[in-house]
Amino acid sequence: MGDPALNYVYENIDTLKPDLVIKKSEISFLPGQNNIGDTVSITAIIRNNSIIDIGSSFYVACYLSDPELTGSVKLDSILVDSLSGYVADTLSFTWKTTGFDPGYKKIYIDLDIHDSIDELSENNNANYSKIVLTGSLLSGYKSNSFSWLKSVLSEFL
Repeated sequence: MGDPALNYVYENIDTLKPDLVIKKSEISFLPGQNNIGDTVSITAIIRNNSIIDIGSSFYVACYLSDPELTGSVKLDSILVDSLSGYVADTLSFTWKTTGFDPGYKKIYIDLDIHDSIDELSENNNANYSKIVLTGSLLSGYKSNSFSWLKSVLSEFL
């Protein structure tokens, strides 16, 4: 007999599926202060919150803005070969911030972007963390890159 809750798990073991999870608190950025022109290292800890192994590969992507919205920019993606049950893996993405506007940004991590893994829940496959970019729009560019702009503006000043 024993605990009925345990019996439920054992009776339904054939219906268990893997469950990929990304938590907001497990997305981080280096360096801590991010200026336009910097290369930002984005680290995400992904987890399989189930006893069932994921034996096939899947893609994890990093986006600037919500990937469900128009205008989202894919910054990077990584192919994960497999993920055992109850295991976490740390992924690192890079973002060269040259050419982006300063301000608050939401960096999204989206797991299994092609929906190739049959999971318990797809609702915990994406999350975001906020980052601040500081500096002017011209930061990160070589000073002579905008010589043409300087010459045009000098005619109006």
